[in-house]
Amino acid sequence: MKNALLGLFFLIPTVLFAQNVDFKKRNFPNDPEGFNKAMMNFSKGQDLFYRGPRYYESALNYLLDANTFNPNNTDLNIIIGTVYNSLNLKGEAAEYYKKAAALDPKYKKEGMLLSAENLHLDLQWNEAIQEYNAYKNFITTETEKAGKRKREEAENEIAAINRRITQCENGKSISSDTVEIILVNLGKNVNSKYPDYSPLVTADEQKLFSPLKGLIPQEERFPPDKFIIMMIFMNPLRPMGYGLLPSKFLAKPIQKTMMLLLPSLLTAKR
Repeated sequence: MKNALLGLFFLIPTVLFAQNVDFKKRNFPNDPEGFNKAMMNFSKGQDLFYRGPRYYESALNYLLDANTFNPNNTDLNIIIGTVYNSLNLKGEAAEYYKKAAALDPKYKKEGMLLSAENLHLDLQWNEAIQEYNAYKNFITTETEKAGKRKREEAENEIAAINRRITQCENGKSISSDTVEIILVNLGKNVNSKYPDYSPLVTADEQKLFSPLKGLIPQEERFPPDKFIIMMIFMNPLRPMGYGLLPSKFLAKPIQKTMMLLLPSLLTAKR
């Protein structure tokens, strides 16, 4: 009985206070085969990840398989969170950033903020507010004994976080009202696997122009982790007005002209 209680005593801190577990054989003595497979998946996933955002989707499956074997590796959780964030899956990203913050004190501050921001963008208002408040408490405690400049920086950051909390409160209020809407999936004729923003409809409502955003090869003039407008498609209305015909890729001269006009068109639309 005494030995059992002693074992429980040492087990409780492990359960309550998770910590980073490195991908090293000595940490998994009972499953060398599983370790080798997980390590291979982690290496493949990392290699694809560090090639750039266009490889993120390919990397994700390898990274998730590695995470199934070892969910307590900080670096792996950060990478998965970054992939989900880039793919605009904010709720999933928040989960992994939060886990990384809990695993490694060195990552706690950044992980808490990223988790809060992603919960905010995923419209999880209460959870975002909770994370923002935890982040505020963390930086307040962190700068209690700091110099004047650090305290002023912390005060400015807290003011910014308070604005985000207000945004979440407003979001809760707005989303509590119900409005009858109809959601229609325009289907494969219009939708792509990339984020498509700000469609433009002609005045006669006979054509839809869709700026398609995607990833391009890394160039100095573009941040490597950003989606930019790659091309523009046009969908003509079907005869008799029933739906839209398949997308047509505009000719290059028209593409170039519309790329130049698009910012002003979107501004005019707003």
